[in-house]
Amino acid sequence: MKYFSEKELRIENAPERVKQNMKLLVEEVLDPLREKVGKIKVSSGYRDPVYNAREGGSPTSDHITGCATDIVPLESDIDDVFALLIREFKYNQVILEKKNTRWIHISYKKEGNKQEAKTAIVNPKTNKATYKNV
Repeated sequence: MKYFSEKELRIENAPERVKQNMKLLVEEVLDPLREKVGKIKVSSGYRDPVYNAREGGSPTSDHITGCATDIVPLESDIDDVFALLIREFKYNQVILEKKNTRWIHISYKKEGNKQEAKTAIVNPKTNKATYKNV
């Protein structure tokens, strides 16, 4: 993990399995992406089930297992970063999301990555998303 800290990823007190999953995501996606596009803010990393529910996350969210982060590129256009992820990286899911702001959800697993790319508009009143395949 070259560019991201355990605190930033919210894994400093997480179970070891979660830490290993997150470290794999960082090594395979986030660190190489950071080298291509510049600084990246992690807006959401690991979420324990209680925190995930409070945030309106799916009960099967990859955030719960440490396999997902939500990111915002700070030095590159978010649409360009989304396209780069789809084109050049292995991932389970990459979702360009919009609620009041825009962010990219990216998940990666040791095995069984689906290469599923979507856009999502989140209704701020209901916190429910409408997804569209890319």
